[in-house]
Amino acid sequence: VALDDYNDSFYYFKKQALFMLIGLSIMYIIIKLDISMIKKNSVIIFFLCLFLLILVLIPGIGVIRGGARSWIGIGTFSIQPSEFMKIGIIFDAFSIIFLLFYSIFQTHVPKQFVSLLFLLEHLVEISSYEDFLLSASIENTFDPFEYLRHS
Repeated sequence: VALDDYNDSFYYFKKQALFMLIGLSIMYIIIKLDISMIKKNSVIIFFLCLFLLILVLIPGIGVIRGGARSWIGIGTFSIQPSEFMKIGIIFDAFSIIFLLFYSIFQTHVPKQFVSLLFLLEHLVEISSYEDFLLSASIENTFDPFEYLRHS
């Protein structure tokens, strides 16, 4: 298909490889972020994501794809702000839950509770039962406190 459409049999491979590198770069940056910075700025992150969602409604900025104006066009590149909003809601929910837990129990959140929050975060992104099984198996190998100790 790519050879017929683009005269390059590796067109889709190159495109996927590029986005994989971009995704890995963003993942690396997020891993290096200080968790306390995310907690302190979660409201700002949330409202920034909300602002991006509102930008979609402005003609000229919001691009119609598939009959829906849910994309922001930047040249030939376009992004869907609803994906960022998912992350913004997760950051905000984490901050609220941590704050409530600390205000009620006057102690930090226990390890089991944080693991549950990480699993719930994965559930927001899951689209199928197979993804859930994969996410659950990955969750069992990921210890968020081990990560926080080494960062």
